[in-house]
This record gives sequence, structure tokens and C-alpha cells, in this order.
Amino acid sequence: MDWIRVTGMQFYAFHGDSSAEQATGRQYEVDCELGLDLRQAGESDDVADTIDYSHVYALAEQVMRGQRRHLLEALAHEIANHLLNRTSARTVRVRVRKLHPPVDGTIAASEVAVERPVTS
Repeated sequence: MDWIRVTGMQFYAFHGDSSAEQATGRQYEVDCELGLDLRQAGESDDVADTIDYSHVYALAEQVMRGQRRHLLEALAHEIANHLLNRTSARTVRVRVRKLHPPVDGTIAASEVAVERPVTS
């Protein structure tokens, strides 16, 4: 299995379990890894034989700027589903980080990671 990694995508979005988080928003980072066979792209040197990074960004952005979610788990799951249904990836790994989450203490980020294979 070969991998395409698009990491450090940044979004200001309005997700969270509290109404205050949903009202004021937070900074998020998203990493996506897409597993597939990249031999043809390696031989052809043609973007049509791979997954365009801008498409990965657009799919993640659609979720992050879309319906408000309470949980990072729901965001990661939805991004993974978009990637599996709209690209040629055979498996995906998605990490969603909320930077400086509102907790009673100092935390750089909270993160959820999911891995999903194609089920067909």
C-alpha cells in the first residue's frame, strides 16, 4: 500500500459540545492519509493517475465548514467517509485536532484519529 498524506490543514470552525464553542468557534487542524496503489502515477507522472491534494483539502473543508458537530469523532468519521466515497483511496486515516480546547488546564490540542477501509 502506498500513501498520500495531506497534513496540517487549518480551519476556523464552529464545532464543540458547548454552545459557547459553537458560538465563538475554535482553530482546528486536519491530517488525511489515503492508502492506494500509486504505481501508475509514478510511471505516468500524470495527476490524473493519483488523488489531487486540492481535492482532499476541499473534501475536508466541506465537512469542517458544514454542519456543526459536537464531537471530533463525528468530524473525523465524516471526513473519512467523504474521502472513501469521492476518491480512489482503498483506506483512509483522518486526524482532527482542536487547538487549545476549553479545559480547566493547559492543553495544546485534543485529537481524534480514525482509520477506515473501503467496505465493498
